[in-house]
Amino acid sequence: MFYFSGFSWAFFLFLGLFLLPGVHAATTDQTPFPNISFQHFSNFVQCHFSPHISLATALLVLFSFIENPDLLNLHARQAHPAYHNEKKIQASSWLKCLSHAMETQLGTQVEQLFQTQQYMSRTATHDIALKLHGLSELLQLTPYNSTGQFQKKLGPISLSEIEPIQIICPISKTCTTSTCKPVHLEQLTRT
Repeated sequence: MFYFSGFSWAFFLFLGLFLLPGVHAATTDQTPFPNISFQHFSNFVQCHFSPHISLATALLVLFSFIENPDLLNLHARQAHPAYHNEKKIQASSWLKCLSHAMETQLGTQVEQLFQTQQYMSRTATHDIALKLHGLSELLQLTPYNSTGQFQKKLGPISLSEIEPIQIICPISKTCTTSTCKPVHLEQLTRT
């Protein structure tokens, strides 16, 4: 029988754990951020949503797409039937699920997703799903090309193009020492 001191025992335990086979996640291909002009996006919003839609609501719709590539893959499969017994479904159950979540999130502001006098609560989920289908096609967030041919599954949408720029700066906006007057702070360093 072998006797190991506390240090030796810990060393052999660490060595044993180090030699165990590890698991790592496979990296997936990312889908580039939609590359359309702001004018095209703006035209779609103006034609399909309320003229009084807030920036927050428009961004909610956009970011909901970007954060759900798997849902878009499932929807696109229903929108592009591959077999003769399948129907083309633009308001798929997947988009209806997202539509319902948007209705819940927006509450009374859901009317922003409709042109004037078009909102009807009994058909809202279906109507929003149709608008989302059109937006997914405009943003090219679909694994199918314009002729309906499957290209490749959407991966997570890359956010590198819209990553915010963060600047390190003081939290105080005025000089706060006992020897200075409370005047604004200036940056006197090189840019």
